[in-house]
Amino acid sequence: MARSKQSLVLSLGTTAFAWGFASAVSLPQGAFLEVWLHPRKKINSAFMAFGAGALPFALTIELFGQVPHHVHEHGMGTLIATLVVAMAGGLLFDLLNSSLDDRGAFLRKLSSTRRCVARHRRRDRERLIEAVSRVPILTGLRPEQMAEPVRHIRKKTFAPGQVIFRQ
Repeated sequence: MARSKQSLVLSLGTTAFAWGFASAVSLPQGAFLEVWLHPRKKINSAFMAFGAGALPFALTIELFGQVPHHVHEHGMGTLIATLVVAMAGGLLFDLLNSSLDDRGAFLRKLSSTRRCVARHRRRDRERLIEAVSRVPILTGLRPEQMAEPVRHIRKKTFAPGQVIFRQ
């Protein structure tokens, strides 16, 4: 019986070492394969997304995998506290991320850059519609009627004293 336990421990130790080694060399292996094979952007993106998702998943399992054991020992308060803290952490992350994006960090990713540019364009359009709606000849137009001419308005800066148009 002692022999089978020892071989099981050795087997678990060997397995843990093998997985640890595979994890440790996966990043340099991936970099080497990317340089050597030059995969298409979609394939490269898929592998990057998988790798980027694996770390938070592993962290989540490590952090929250122990909760059922603590709930069994200490009661439901442990589960409620865990859920509240997890949600507070997510909200704090979102708040800080938005704050950074407002200061230019949206340039970190193409998707957030596109979202930010679209948001700025929408705000500019709304401001322009508001400004145009104060023009006396256009005050009778509804916002949806004003949208068409507003699309054609372009911002242009003129130097002081520069002729804009002649009669």
